Amino acid sequence: MPRQPSWVPRRDTATGPLAGYRVLDLSAFAVGPWAACLLATMGADVVKVDPPYGDHIRHVKPARHGEGTTYTVCNLGKRDIELDLKADDQRALVHRLAAECDIVVENSREGAMDRLGVGYEALSAINPQIVYCASSSFGSTGPMAKVGSTDPQGQAFSGFVSIQGDPGADPEFLRYFAAVDLGTSAYLVQAALAGLHLRNRTGRGCVVKTSQMEGALALQTTRIAEHLVAGETPIPLGSESAAFVPSGAFRCRDSRDLLVSAPDDPTWRTLCDAIGEPDLAARFPTNRDRVDQREEVSAQLRRVFAGADSTWWRGRLAAAGVPHALPQVLDDVMRGTGADLLGERLVTVPHPVEGVMRVPGPPWQFSRTPAGQGVAPLPGQDTAAFLADTELPGRNRPELREQAGESTLPLTGVRVAELGQGVSTPYCGWLLATLGAEVTKVEPEGGDLARHWAPATDTGDSAVFRALNRGKRFADAIPDGVDVVLTDLVRTDDVHLEVADHTVLCRISAVEPGHPATELEIQALAGLTRYVGAIGDPTVRVGADLASTLAGAFGVQAVLAALIERQSSGKGQVVDVSALDGLLAVMSVMVAALDDPAEWGGFHCLAAAYPRDRGVPTSDGAISFSAPRRSDDAWSALCAELGADDLARDENFRSDAQRTPRSKELNRELAKYTVAFDTATVLEATHRHGGLGVPIQDYAQFFAHPQAEAMDLHDTAGGLDSLAAPWRIDGHRPHLGGEK
Repeated sequence: MPRQPSWVPRRDTATGPLAGYRVLDLSAFAVGPWAACLLATMGADVVKVDPPYGDHIRHVKPARHGEGTTYTVCNLGKRDIELDLKADDQRALVHRLAAECDIVVENSREGAMDRLGVGYEALSAINPQIVYCASSSFGSTGPMAKVGSTDPQGQAFSGFVSIQGDPGADPEFLRYFAAVDLGTSAYLVQAALAGLHLRNRTGRGCVVKTSQMEGALALQTTRIAEHLVAGETPIPLGSESAAFVPSGAFRCRDSRDLLVSAPDDPTWRTLCDAIGEPDLAARFPTNRDRVDQREEVSAQLRRVFAGADSTWWRGRLAAAGVPHALPQVLDDVMRGTGADLLGERLVTVPHPVEGVMRVPGPPWQFSRTPAGQGVAPLPGQDTAAFLADTELPGRNRPELREQAGESTLPLTGVRVAELGQGVSTPYCGWLLATLGAEVTKVEPEGGDLARHWAPATDTGDSAVFRALNRGKRFADAIPDGVDVVLTDLVRTDDVHLEVADHTVLCRISAVEPGHPATELEIQALAGLTRYVGAIGDPTVRVGADLASTLAGAFGVQAVLAALIERQSSGKGQVVDVSALDGLLAVMSVMVAALDDPAEWGGFHCLAAAYPRDRGVPTSDGAISFSAPRRSDDAWSALCAELGADDLARDENFRSDAQRTPRSKELNRELAKYTVAFDTATVLEATHRHGGLGVPIQDYAQFFAHPQAEAMDLHDTAGGLDSLAAPWRIDGHRPHLGGEK
């Protein structure tokens, strides 16, 4: 009888902060696989289990040498085995591997892993110290708990779509299918690291959960604050910011859009001096003045910038230190003709079949335990090694003991000093506070610039400031004995901060030290603005503060990973995170897809030139729609109900293999029929026939939906209604001041 397989040690030596930890990846598609990929980038030994029929996303175009680039980039640094979890003997092999690992990652529909015998209850019975990390579509409770979702459905249902597009026009989708999915991956990694830190401290394993919906909402934290804290419902503003003015695209004499921002009053005065219009600074002295008279301020700036070429203006603004950028074209960067700023952030990794491919580097830089991108495996390439009839040593794990009465918040007892303002660093600090850390905020001279943004609340501070700074203490200096220092380089001497050997110093910047930029410029520098609006039209920004929020999220990952490593070494280290690097990391799928123009094909390579995507219209709104996949008969039946029999007979859409790559064209054709029915009718028929569909909602509609009510998404600590943390630990969602 063959011996039971054991966890085969890998041959390479990892140096990241998670070196020595083992991860069993039972996930598929994008959310779980990329989360496990980030853990591998931090040094963890990750083994992915693929089903015999393969991960569906492996066949999503584009492909390099027959291998889907999305599958490849989401599995960098892993080993891969193929097992059928429905077969008793192969499921037993998963149980054996689970007995020797630290973390399990899965992203199936709620209850699917339990039915296969590899859910938390089954695996924790085998390994009580396991940290089981799960991400579903809509969470564990509510009427949609067992409903699936893709990135467009996440955008539509969460309100993400409702805040972007041209002013006064219908809102539109971000034509990039991985933003919500891979953003959710970032929060799943946070949950995994929080659970691992708790396990190491208390000896208890745990189950940590998030969902695509919670991830989508977390990415919109600042915009949702406008709704929950200030009572407003945000609308599309084109390239402009709701928080401060100016921040937008200005067409120059050479017909190029120059993106310019002034996030505070001193920068506004500097901008006015740089463009030779000091009277504008006197007419609109405060940000609240400028927000109230947005149209007049923007009109005056459009007049000024139209008078000279973008190159001339860039020289003036650069010399003055005013945030500005030209929208980058990611396609050009991949061909080597774009900006060096992006090119230098890409790394080359071996392709699993032949040659190499370029992907973004890690979103964090650890000074003492450097992270690094690994090689992607071919499906099943390591199966034989793990099933070999060879006696391998089991894992010699140090004994961990339960501490009675210990708090279940992972960062209880950890002290954090936050030297930051705006979004990224305060958001990082707030998330650490929800995990139990004691966070002390040390504001720069003049106070956090976000205090003066819009909309204002009854305290005079902005909704964004209040939402991101809940649960913190305020002080004039860094207190003694802190474990973590967060800084966004708001003072020149912050670069040279000296901290104790055990302290983790996390520095969060926009692009890099000395390069001023706000959310708008970061989106443009990453090439993201090309996937909203239309080529040739005025630039449109992604409505969520995507880059700034992601920087805070990756900052939390960096801090947790460094603290976990400190549990064994006793040493702290310096970690650098930038908003641009974080945004590029979430765009990894797009970057890899565009790497080889000779093999371009599929949505990711064509999305920039697609028409604006406003969803599929109905008689009373619009929906995000995905056709039934498992049955062509179901597709025909749905078409019959909608009076679209000719569409079912169309040779371009007869089979799933034809419908999937032509989904945008299919939706445009389907719209001719859905406009005759209301939203509820179209969605009911879609779900009944096995398709996916959700309404496009704004925040007011989302929070009134029964699913939102069932998910417990509010944190009302201190009497302020705001968005809660995006994960649960052992069924409890961390709230400021405790658990709920």
